Amino acid sequence: MKVRALVGGLIAAAFAAMPVRAQAVDLGTPEAALRTYWRTQDALDSIAAFIVTGPAERDPFSAVRRDYERTLGGRAAEVLASPFIRQTYTREVEAVDMAGPARALIMVIIHNTTPLPQGTPLTHEQEELRNEGQQFRYVLDLDGATWRITQIQQWDDLGSGWQDLFVDGMTLPVFARW
Repeated sequence: MKVRALVGGLIAAAFAAMPVRAQAVDLGTPEAALRTYWRTQDALDSIAAFIVTGPAERDPFSAVRRDYERTLGGRAAEVLASPFIRQTYTREVEAVDMAGPARALIMVIIHNTTPLPQGTPLTHEQEELRNEGQQFRYVLDLDGATWRITQIQQWDDLGSGWQDLFVDGMTLPVFARW
């Protein structure tokens, strides 16, 4: 019983120290709903970063991280146990198109702005993605008085146009975890 209380206290302290701030959820307009989505996505990334890096050696996740790292060696350790680098992004709303009274299409450009280590070589395609960003379109539908994202699409330069990111079968448990 004392162990449960101790673990519960450690977890509560860890969550209290996390860099996540509660902000109002605004689903009143398509753009406000999208910006709320991005803000909460960033908050979830903060939680993940906290769990992966931990604030101190005694945090409740450090033992699991150490055990995980002990299972790795060579190139696997270099890639899978390398220092965590939190990804950063800029997101620019290009257009908000109303596709009817209950549907909105929001076109955005997203750039990965994560600083690169000095001397990191990039392929031409990688350089282009960092400089030009990637085009996305968010489909939002009105649900009562609130706007909700129902699909996210990515632009395909190879002539296919907008490609749905959420496709049939993507949630089926068929892929191995490596």
